[in-house]
Amino acid sequence: HRLLIDSGVCQSHDPTGAVGLASLPDQPDVLLHVVCDRSGEGRSRATPPSMLPVRREQVVTILLTRPPALGFDEESITRLGKAVQHTAAAVQKRLEQPLEKGTEEGHWIMEVNVDWPAEWTRPWFESLLDRLRLPCCPRRRKSD
Repeated sequence: HRLLIDSGVCQSHDPTGAVGLASLPDQPDVLLHVVCDRSGEGRSRATPPSMLPVRREQVVTILLTRPPALGFDEESITRLGKAVQHTAAAVQKRLEQPLEKGTEEGHWIMEVNVDWPAEWTRPWFESLLDRLRLPCCPRRRKSD
């Protein structure tokens, strides 16, 4: 069985997504932990086996730096396919290099610079302001 648990939804209570895995009847020995690093703090979220709320022999952390930043607007939805393909290509390219040792035995880290171009991103907040056209919130000029 392969499961994908998104810890971003409840990050303050389950930053690794592993609490959600604790109730599964079959517990795997290996965890693939994907961290999307938009803040530059991704390394601090690379969790070794001893720090998980469930027992794992090995943890492989895939740290995605400069990942796609999409929102819920139509433009972001149309770019979703491109975002998946671009990220997959970056991961595939990185697989040609060895994994880095993590902070303890059984922990491995693969840092992947997705290098999502800024011009492909339209922040969801700006899109929302465009749709609402609120007079209190002027749009940023192109030169900003």
